[in-house]
Amino acid sequence: MRIAVTLNGADNVGKTTNARWLASALPDVEFTGTIDGWDRRWAEVSQRDFGQWWFVDSTTDEHIDLVFSSHAARCAGGGPLALEDRGWPMLVATCAATAVVKDGISTAEALALVEAKARRYAPTPRRELHLLLRHSSQRAAEAHHAVARDPAPATERYAEYQWRLAEAIDLQVDGGEYQARVVRGDRPLLDVQREIREALTQLDVPVVPLPPDRIEHLWVLAGMSESGKSTVGELLRTEHAATRLKIGYLMQLGADRRGAADPYREWDEVTQAQMLSEEILRFAALNPGSHRMSLESAHRLEATAHLRRIWGERCEVLR
Repeated sequence: MRIAVTLNGADNVGKTTNARWLASALPDVEFTGTIDGWDRRWAEVSQRDFGQWWFVDSTTDEHIDLVFSSHAARCAGGGPLALEDRGWPMLVATCAATAVVKDGISTAEALALVEAKARRYAPTPRRELHLLLRHSSQRAAEAHHAVARDPAPATERYAEYQWRLAEAIDLQVDGGEYQARVVRGDRPLLDVQREIREALTQLDVPVVPLPPDRIEHLWVLAGMSESGKSTVGELLRTEHAATRLKIGYLMQLGADRRGAADPYREWDEVTQAQMLSEEILRFAALNPGSHRMSLESAHRLEATAHLRRIWGERCEVLR
């Protein structure tokens, strides 16, 4: 029996970021990504004003057709174990919230309408496990964070859509559409990823767990050559009992573990930060005295920024 694991949730909750990290922990998984990679019509629509097409120009039937024909193609293209960014229930909720904004019907009516029409695009039979990521268990906070965490200013229509999406998700949760739920809140990414893996383990999905977390504090030292990183690292060692490590050393350990010849060429900067974090956890687990670390020679902006998102306030970048 083919299996699909899907990560679902409102906008800006971290679905794609967590799915990409999770994919590295699922043996023999095929990360099939989002539906827009499975139908060329998405590229055509994106060339225009996408929001205008989504909320105004397209009919509800046209919207449902594009979304669920793309989903059916993705289902057919996945292997024995597929990982999807937004699965069936989330796509239903997305189309329903859009229909509420466009057609002025209730959220419950929209969910029933979309579900009925979407059944025409029956995907290949398989076992599906849907995990829901939430900003908050409270609807108002869910909608607020979805808008507030967007880098672009929200229009009134988009804010209304997020509210209706949060309402649709609540109705789906009450109906038992999701097999597991993880509330993000303001927690760092590492904590969220760990809970996702634990939830999937409970559902008998063969996922590699993260090493235990024994880290109290990370100092990440960045700067040009001969700028004093080693001096600061030595001060942190003597005054704060920090274990001094080179980022390049840990990255090479991670690359060797995963069969990557050059992690800086084969991995993007987000992946670099994730793999580095796993090696930090693993090193601390094997060396009980290493609960504080200074990591020297950070020189990639996005990797360093993502490292901060992974660890939260425990990670301090020094330049």
